[in-house]
Amino acid sequence: MNESRKNHPIDIQVISDIAGTLTDFREHITAEEDFFHSRAISALMEFEGLDKEQAKQRYEELLPHSMKGNPDGFKSDPLYKSEFCPIVSKCADEGYRSGALNMNAFLRPGAREFLEYLSKKDKRIILVSLSQVETTRTALRTAGLERYVGPIYCSSDLGNKETGEAFSDIAKEQKLELFDCMYLDDKLRNVLGARTAGIGTSIWVAEPKDSDIVQDNIFTTSDFKEIKERYELHVRIVYDCVVGPMWA
Repeated sequence: MNESRKNHPIDIQVISDIAGTLTDFREHITAEEDFFHSRAISALMEFEGLDKEQAKQRYEELLPHSMKGNPDGFKSDPLYKSEFCPIVSKCADEGYRSGALNMNAFLRPGAREFLEYLSKKDKRIILVSLSQVETTRTALRTAGLERYVGPIYCSSDLGNKETGEAFSDIAKEQKLELFDCMYLDDKLRNVLGARTAGIGTSIWVAEPKDSDIVQDNIFTTSDFKEIKERYELHVRIVYDCVVGPMWA
């Protein structure tokens, strides 16, 4: 065994973003999505002082940035996290509590099966959510997903994902080795942040058309069968590095 790991047993964990990663709003044009969009537009009206038509236009301009993880998009605005983000978070909270948002409606194909696969291995995914922890847990319970989930973090309570601080915060609290962990996110900048922090395997959960701009050394897929295969490879790599080649 690697001498530096004698007092730190291997503990493979999957950490994941929710919106855009386990769920994909772009694939489901439904009443639930309309509910969220309408509240996001209301938040823009309040945040930027726009009338309704201006807010709708602004929202359409911002949506591709927030969905595709463009670092030059609206989320790079220093006021986003302090002002706009909490407003949208409250919208999501309201939707989950009232039942107007149903997480099942937005799950990516294969995501539930992947969670079930981890559960059979006695693993519970660690989630980072925009909404408050109890609201997220309520939404998961309503969707029948709570049993697959371990610790939940509200992103506003963590350091920056882009710099890797958030992952160091999680690892410290959960007593994890970052190298043992796998991270999933639909935003490239957060995936790069996870890699900078030392996460063993980071996956950009993106559509094929999005992945054209990615370097060869960034694994990119929105297919959870491929993510499962990558998880299995990650487990082998961790054990090979920490314990030694499994065939030795």
